[in-house]
Amino acid sequence: MDAEVLSEVRMEADFSYLNKQRFGQRFACCGDAAGFLDPVFSSGFLFAVKTAELVADQLHEALLTGNEADPEIQISGDESYQVGFKTMYLMIERFYCSGIMQKLFFEQDRHMRIRKEITAILVGDLWREDNVFQQGLLRGRSKIIAA
Repeated sequence: MDAEVLSEVRMEADFSYLNKQRFGQRFACCGDAAGFLDPVFSSGFLFAVKTAELVADQLHEALLTGNEADPEIQISGDESYQVGFKTMYLMIERFYCSGIMQKLFFEQDRHMRIRKEITAILVGDLWREDNVFQQGLLRGRSKIIAA
C-alpha cells in the first residue's frame, strides 16, 4: 500500500455553541442560529420551536405597540431561552464528564423526586421553577459556560 499518514489521528467532540448576538434591531435568531447542543440529546427541534415561539410572542406585542424596530424587544424571550439552553447544556456536560446518569438515575436507592426531575429535563421540560435538580445544575460550576 502507498498510503501516507498526513497527521496524527485525533478525536473531535462537542460541537455545541451559543450565538452571542441572538437578537437586535429587526432580527432574532431561532433554532440552530441561536445555539446548538449535542445531537445525541435531540434538543434541536425543541429549541427551534421554543425560540420561534418566544420570538413570535415578543414580535406580536411589538407590532401591536408599533415598536418592532426596538433592538431590546427580544430580551425577556432570550432570557427564558437561555435558562433552557444552559440547563440542557449542563446536563449534557455532566453526562459526558461525570457519569451523572449512572450515579443519579440508575441507582436503585435514589429518591423518586430526583429521577422525575432528571426525566423532566430530558424530555424538554426546562422552564419549571420547582425542579430542584435543575436549579442545582444552574447554580453549579461548569467547565465551559461562564455564569
